[in-house]
Order: sequence, then structure tokens, then C-alpha cells
Amino acid sequence: MSTIKVIGGSLGAIISLFLAQISAHLIKSLFVQINVPEGICNIFSGILYLFFAYFLLKFFAKKILKIDLESLGIPKFRIDIKWLIVAISVFGK
Repeated sequence: MSTIKVIGGSLGAIISLFLAQISAHLIKSLFVQINVPEGICNIFSGILYLFFAYFLLKFFAKKILKIDLESLGIPKFRIDIKWLIVAISVFGK
């Protein structure tokens, strides 16, 4: 990759993550305004941030950089059921 593409990619990734964080926070603020408990809002905001960041970075990599996420070190998104069960059981305690 050229130096310009690396610098542009780095700045684009930072901007994508910033936009994901702001979007998740704004949606969280809407839920706080309608009196949803703040703990629930924080969990929801974290999940939204993950989804926003993943899809913004995926869009940026494919459309702007014209590379796939695997070459950026980001594997395909998948949820392993056993780890989901472990996470839910730990969260419940």
C-alpha cells in the first residue's frame, strides 16, 4: 500500500470510529430521556457502537480503500453460541 493510502486509511478509520461513538451516544441519550434505566442504556450503547463501528469500517474498507476487512486484520463477524451462553450466564450473576 502507498503511504498516502495508509495515512488516509488511518484517518478514515479514526473518523469512522468517532462517528460510531457519537451515533451510539446520541441514541443512548434518547433512551435516557424516556426514563430507561441508565445501566440498560449503557449496555445498549455499547452494542450499538460495535455494530456502527463494524459496518462503517466495512463500508470504508470496501468503497474507499477497495480492500476487504480480512486484510485489515478484522475477521468475519460471527457469534459462537457457547460464548454467548457464557457471557449471558456471567452477566446474570
